[in-house]
Amino acid sequence: MTHSESTSAATSKTITSPPATNGTAKKVSENTVVTVKKELNGGEILIQSLLDQGVDTIFGYPGGVVLGVYDTLFKTPKLRHILVRHEQGGTHMADGYARATGKPGVILATSGPGATNTVTGITTAMMDSIPWWYLPDRSHPPSSATTRSRKPTSSA
Repeated sequence: MTHSESTSAATSKTITSPPATNGTAKKVSENTVVTVKKELNGGEILIQSLLDQGVDTIFGYPGGVVLGVYDTLFKTPKLRHILVRHEQGGTHMADGYARATGKPGVILATSGPGATNTVTGITTAMMDSIPWWYLPDRSHPPSSATTRSRKPTSSA
């Protein structure tokens, strides 16, 4: 059954969709409220997970495959983004933030060379048991990027 009804003063119906969803309530009539579930993308799931963990500040260097996450990040006023000039500096900033506040330090950087630049900061935080997260996003392009169609060449 795709609907669930409560027996309160107003009838509440929930229309469900895939597991990663976020509800939006809409009043249909005086006694009926319908919650429509919206499918979330990966960036929205990531940002919501950070908020659920109490993260309020994120250090980051945008580029490449993390741009989708940045689209969501900039629509989320509850998270403060601090733009870093280099991934290594961002890792040390997140480390210092975690040491000073006791909250987890979070760095968002792209994969590839961006990930390589974070190694020293990751090692420093790990060796000192600092509450710290590095979010490198995916390192493989989507399948559509690797399967480009080519125009047939004429042999004439």
